[in-house]
Amino acid sequence: YQCSNSAVTIMILGQSYTFSKAGQVIKIDQTTNGVRYRGGIVCPSCVEICYDDFTNCPEAAKLYIES
Repeated sequence: YQCSNSAVTIMILGQSYTFSKAGQVIKIDQTTNGVRYRGGIVCPSCVEICYDDFTNCPEAAKLYIES
């Protein structure tokens, strides 16, 4: 995964998927080596996945300062 100021990008089977907000659902339908993968991914909040990246996840920095 990669955190940026406005999004979280997750790599699955060599394909990147970018989420712009927590709870967003992205549908996946890929075939790799003859195997089909179908489903959905629910974007976590940046605090859940980018908890130590205060620059790109201001919510995490705020939680750290408050505790």
